[in-house]
Amino acid sequence: MRWSASRSSRVRPTGGAALVAGFIVILAARIGGPLAVPLYDGVIVVEPYRYLSPGTGQAGSPTVYDVSTPISSGASPSIAAATKENPPQAQLIASPGAVALAATTTAIRVKLEPVTPTADEPSPLIAGNVYRLAVIDQSGAGLGATTGTSWTLVLRAPAGVSDASIGRFADGSWQSLPTQSSSQPGIFATNISSPGDYAVLATPASGLCGLDPGLIAAIVVVLGVVLVGVAASAIERRASVRAGTLVTNRPRLKIEQPAGRPDRPVRRRRGGSKSRRSR
Repeated sequence: MRWSASRSSRVRPTGGAALVAGFIVILAARIGGPLAVPLYDGVIVVEPYRYLSPGTGQAGSPTVYDVSTPISSGASPSIAAATKENPPQAQLIASPGAVALAATTTAIRVKLEPVTPTADEPSPLIAGNVYRLAVIDQSGAGLGATTGTSWTLVLRAPAGVSDASIGRFADGSWQSLPTQSSSQPGIFATNISSPGDYAVLATPASGLCGLDPGLIAAIVVVLGVVLVGVAASAIERRASVRAGTLVTNRPRLKIEQPAGRPDRPVRRRRGGSKSRRSR
């Protein structure tokens, strides 16, 4: 007599659990956000943010980028300016020919420098330093972007700032610019066409109980996915019970009779065994 486990005893994952796992993976990828320029590969060692006027427990001495590049072909070269922090706290990226040059221009000087906000430009929303961008020629004359092109300005925010935009001080106030967040937290990028004073402007929380509206939306989506998964699992389990195919963790065993021997009922003698009478 041979014993074997029934195929129906195998435990299969429910469709609801798979649905929940899939939605959670998609949500995690979406929260990561789209990639922005620049793209950082590998493991990034994040240094503490360096403040121009550090407070208690804050790091100071932010670095400055100041480089002059000669002009040899009559067009501006590619620009990849970055301060020396890791990751840089301020960067300027421009493609070849993106700076409008005069006929007398022989060199381009790019300077990214943290500055103290003047009395007429303070803002409680500024996160980190104000960076002054200067793009000038050899005589100190300011240069702008070529018509139809733009430069990419990348600024880093202090730790804990996730919802923000890059702003430019103009006409007596800070003006928020269209901003893209990077895959690395606290890195923001925007397209600009002229030098000036730029800073990261933190967005005040306006959601329920002061929470970030984006975080609230993510929590609602996760809860909705979990409820859908639980409902799908309950429906599948109920259908299995009605069909009589409920799967359990304990394998069911069945007896296989040898071939050629029909099943015979077992008969029990009444009154016990009796000795044979001699004839």
